Parts: sequence; C-alpha cells; structure tokens
Amino acid sequence: MRLFPRRRLRTPHLAKRRRNILIFRCALAIVFVFSLVLGLSTLSEMDRILITSVKTQGNSVVTAKELITLAEESLSGRYFWLFPKKNSFIYPKRSIKAGVLDVFERVEEIEIKRDGLKGIKMLIKEYSPDSLWCGDVIGESEQCYFMNNNGLIYGIAPFFSGNAFFRFYGSGVKRNPVGDTFLPNEFEKYVFFTEMLRSINLEPIYLSILDETDFEVGFEDESRILVARESDLSQIVENLRSIIESEDFSNDKVVDYIDLRFGNKIYYKLK
Repeated sequence: MRLFPRRRLRTPHLAKRRRNILIFRCALAIVFVFSLVLGLSTLSEMDRILITSVKTQGNSVVTAKELITLAEESLSGRYFWLFPKKNSFIYPKRSIKAGVLDVFERVEEIEIKRDGLKGIKMLIKEYSPDSLWCGDVIGESEQCYFMNNNGLIYGIAPFFSGNAFFRFYGSGVKRNPVGDTFLPNEFEKYVFFTEMLRSINLEPIYLSILDETDFEVGFEDESRILVARESDLSQIVENLRSIIESEDFSNDKVVDYIDLRFGNKIYYKLK
C-alpha cells in the first residue's frame, strides 16, 4: 500500500515537446485571427456597401452643403487603419450626430438613416424662432439672439426692422449666450402673460426684466405696463381689462404707463 501517489517524471524532451505544441497553437491562433481580420477588412471595402451618397431632409436655414460636408468629414478615414468608416454597416452615426449638433446651433434634433447600401439620409429638425433675447437693458445692444418657446438661446439673429419677433430683455445670461436659457424657471410664465394680454386686445412688443422685483411690458405706441414679478398675473390681466374698459381710457387718450406693482392700487399717467 502506497501512502503517496507516484510522481510523473518529466523528461527535458517531453517538456520541450509540450512547449513546442503550445507555441504552435498560439501561432496558429494568431494566424487565424490575422486572417479573419484581413478577410473582414477586405469584405468591408466592397463597393456595393460603401457610402457614396449623403442626403438631407427638413433643413431650411442650415444648408444641405454644410451638413453634407460635415458628414463626409466624419466618413473619411478608417477604424484601426483597417475598416473604412464609409462602410454603411459600421459608419460613425453617433459622431455625425454629435458634430451636427455641436456646429449648427439651429439644429434641435437629427436622425440618421441608411438610404440603401450606398447612402445615408440626415433628417433634420431646426429650432423654430419664437422670440428674441436682445440684451440686459433696452437700447444697450443692437445684437439680438433667437430663442425657442422654452427660452433657449440658440443662434444669432439678423437685424429686423419693425417688430417681426417679440423681444425679451434681462440679465442672467452668459456673456456668450448661445446655448444658455433665459429665465429658466420663469420664462413660460412671462410667455403666458403676453398671451393673456393679447386675449384682451393688447399687443405687446417686448418684455423687460427691470430688476429682481419688477418687469415691464412695452407696446408699439411706447406705452408701458409695470408689474411686480411676484404678482398674480391672471389678476393683473383682469385689472387691466377693467382699466381699458373704463371711461377714463377713451380712444383719444394715449397712456404713458400703467403701474400695477402695488396690489389693488393702480397708478397711471397719460401722455
């Protein structure tokens, strides 16, 4: 009876043989992987699956040429020096999306779809200009910026004569305002207030945040309404309705301002 198992003796010849087998297997695996990668690289070069056409849809301000040029830059080159980026199965969709959104402030959303095996189509949704932000104080700057209906400032606006767009003024925006949001916690409230004014046949052309407590709304005849920012704006509109329907405000009288900042006390001045 053996108390210990018999130990196998490994001769130098056997050890060398096993080492050679291991080296052979590793070399075989490397050759297989290399051949596989080389084969896939060759297949990825097939003309019938390489993108040669880039189309756009939905863009109006941003030109198709600008969008296509940016996409073609992303499609140039290769992955790991092997696989062409213009292959329609592995093209850099995320990179193209990120590039468009980063370069073109007017673009709100982008979707990219394959257009057959040799093309892609970029579906663009641009921000719709709803109003303008024109600086901290009225008259301080002639440069205005487009805003959407959530107060997001997304692009430089050209000079508009007249009142093509409603204008907002007020501080709290970055020095380079594009990408910033004006009054993120209050903007919708002020938009709703201007809509309520229109419902009683008043046509405001701007709203200016004067300071931390007050704002004013201006009209084309240069009359103004002064309001406390913490006011019940629905009640303010009802008070205004009562004022403009009263005998004191006949059609031949022009208002300089109406001050509604003091609760039920209403002050006004005629021109």
